[in-house]
Amino acid sequence: TPHLGFTFDHRHPGPGLKVARVPDGAPGWFPKTRIQEGEYVMAIDGRPVSADERLYEWINDKQDREFEFLVGATASTNGARIVKYKVLSQDDWVDLEYRNRIDRRRDLVNTSSQGRLGYLHIQGMLAPNQAKFEREVYDDMIGREGMIIDVRFNTGGNISDTLIDWLERRVHGYMRPRDGLVETSPALAWDKKVVVLMNEHSFSNGEMFPYAMRARHLGTLVGMPTPGYVIWTWELRLVDGTGARMPMTGFYRLDGSTQENQGEVPDVRVPLPPDDWLQDRDPQLQKAIELLLSGRKTP
Repeated sequence: TPHLGFTFDHRHPGPGLKVARVPDGAPGWFPKTRIQEGEYVMAIDGRPVSADERLYEWINDKQDREFEFLVGATASTNGARIVKYKVLSQDDWVDLEYRNRIDRRRDLVNTSSQGRLGYLHIQGMLAPNQAKFEREVYDDMIGREGMIIDVRFNTGGNISDTLIDWLERRVHGYMRPRDGLVETSPALAWDKKVVVLMNEHSFSNGEMFPYAMRARHLGTLVGMPTPGYVIWTWELRLVDGTGARMPMTGFYRLDGSTQENQGEVPDVRVPLPPDDWLQDRDPQLQKAIELLLSGRKTP
């Protein structure tokens, strides 16, 4: 099912769709195809619409083609205008919402700390996430006094140990090129304070990372306990041609406890209630900022 690029105000019974929100970067966000929040979409491709199941039955057949919207300031076709654009896929919409949310978090950290703190979200623990980490984290570290590394909603993978190796680097000297800026030796070293954000949706290698950060005394953990989904499984074929996956390797902490079904517990427990999430409030991030700015000792 294609996504129209805006959300609905479901309090409006019809006729038409009342636009609740048009995210930055959505097709209806740009000047030539602008659809304002609070406006009404009265028809799509000449067909009157309302927010019911028939809408999705119809637009599903159209897939990702260009749509023509009849848009007005009121729930009426009088004075309405035509707006045309190619709609998004569901994956496009999810990615757009993710990028906008991370940008808002980064801006909040920068504004609240007056530029003293940096922020990075790690979405997963795979090779592209590692490349993104290396590209962004060291750029954001420059001139900062502390860093917030966010692994909430991390889907897991296998790069946790590599990230820990990088974050354990300590400065043992400096280099200064002629007419250039001072550089640390080794390059990409970090010796500032770190807070790691985690939650109930940090999975697998995304749980091993906060554990390792605490075990190596590299940072303080803030958020909610992780679920304990830490296990390696291997695929095998059955005699009837079907497949199955079998647990083959577990991960154990230095004290002998397993991380399977025993998630990592934060140093500072802060919930994120659904209402805060829907209102774009982030008490977990606020607590991380508070800890780093307070000068309170972190591991």
